Amino acid sequence: MDNLTLSDILPELREGSDSSDFEKTAEWRTLLNLTYAVWRVIDATVENEFLKNRIKQSAADILAEYPNALQDNEKRSDLLERVRSISALLSLAQKVSNSREVNFLVLKNEYRKASAFLSQKVAADKPVVIKKQESTSVPFETQKKEENQVRAAFDAAGALSDRQKKILQFFNTRKDDTIKLKDVMQFFPDFTDRTIRNDLRELCMKKMVVRSDGHGQASFYKLRR
Repeated sequence: MDNLTLSDILPELREGSDSSDFEKTAEWRTLLNLTYAVWRVIDATVENEFLKNRIKQSAADILAEYPNALQDNEKRSDLLERVRSISALLSLAQKVSNSREVNFLVLKNEYRKASAFLSQKVAADKPVVIKKQESTSVPFETQKKEENQVRAAFDAAGALSDRQKKILQFFNTRKDDTIKLKDVMQFFPDFTDRTIRNDLRELCMKKMVVRSDGHGQASFYKLRR
């Protein structure tokens, strides 16, 4: 999976949707793309079959129930609970996965936006039954830190060359945590070691890859966690 291609397939949520034809709304397209992104990330990063299937099923259920939730306030509230549940499952997947943390931060951030949109719809229809949000929600400082991490990662990804993105993809697909220059060279036989070294140096400068303190054959690279 290309590193941080999530920025290309997760458009921003927009307000003011027309529920009469939900498939034409920005919210529906965002949720559809988000579900697709969840399946891609989970398939590529989670080895535990039970957890993998649970998350994929939860994402599919949220997508399937969204159209009906637009017309029913009670169903919207139920859908909000499902969104909170999948965020918790994504946190567990983040804990047990070898993938970079930012992949899961992006997904949870998008579900947080979907939750905010649904909460606004509930409040608009039944303002008298909306309870004050519990203090168990994510602290503002933590939320801002996560958003800044995601934004920085998106900015860095936009500045990468196609070859550098493929290098990150190669790192993501490797089971071992340490990769030597010769391993990357085998993946790019048409390029010189100097070219690959320069790419790895830039990825290190962007804090997406780290290099060991060793020299020559003893040195290696790995994804920054």
